[in-house]
Amino acid sequence: MNPSMLRLLNRAQSLKSLKYIHARVLIDVSLASSDLVLNMFLRLYERFGSIQYAHKLFDQIPQPNAFLWTALIHAYVGNRSYLEALYLLSEMWEDSVLPSNFTLASVRKSLARLERVRDGKTVYGLGFKCGFCSDLIVQNAVIDLFMRCGEVDLARRVFDGMEEKDLVSWNSMISGYGHNGRANLARKLFDGMLDRNAISWTSLVQGYFKAGDIKEAKMLFDRMTTKDLASWNVMVSGFLDVGDVDSAQSVFEAMPASRCWDVELDDFRVL
Repeated sequence: MNPSMLRLLNRAQSLKSLKYIHARVLIDVSLASSDLVLNMFLRLYERFGSIQYAHKLFDQIPQPNAFLWTALIHAYVGNRSYLEALYLLSEMWEDSVLPSNFTLASVRKSLARLERVRDGKTVYGLGFKCGFCSDLIVQNAVIDLFMRCGEVDLARRVFDGMEEKDLVSWNSMISGYGHNGRANLARKLFDGMLDRNAISWTSLVQGYFKAGDIKEAKMLFDRMTTKDLASWNVMVSGFLDVGDVDSAQSVFEAMPASRCWDVELDDFRVL
């Protein structure tokens, strides 16, 4: 991509400015037909809340490839139009365009949000047909899907069968176990991790809160050497969920720079 065009697109701060840039690009046929340029326009239209304009642009592309199909599907997922993303995958397949691993990961994210495990299994089978049975991105998305749908054993089967695992794989399992009320299994995985990050710790803390083990959640939080905003928020929310407003306020006041914020919580207000 032309560096000046990249800088121009990165400076787009509104839908109006993006449309202006788009109009200028249409003058240059080589730029207007560039996959990279089209991909950026599709994603930027979604970012500025104009998914309809993104789709209109896509419909004007004579023969969109998997890269551009994925960009549009990703835009719909980012816009939380999950069913539309699933329909687009069907259209893509009917047009004889093979999905990439990123395509399938985006669609599985949609299915996870919709908790459509049956369709998730179908897309999982499609991944096998396309040769992505051992793809890390696809497998991580499958774990997230199954966990969100309550299919804990299926998620574990995928996890155990993975040739390669990264932090996303481990954290998805820990978070999923916690979400499904199995903090004990989450803890076993957590204890077996060689490397952890703030997400690993926070997911387990959240799992203990969900299981009603407030004491263990607090002990684990106190052990954390590095806490991010999500970690603090989980503690505040966890205490509020059990009606312990005093502890929630105490944690909030201990947050770095908390007094610089104007934050309204369900049960109290701190200025």
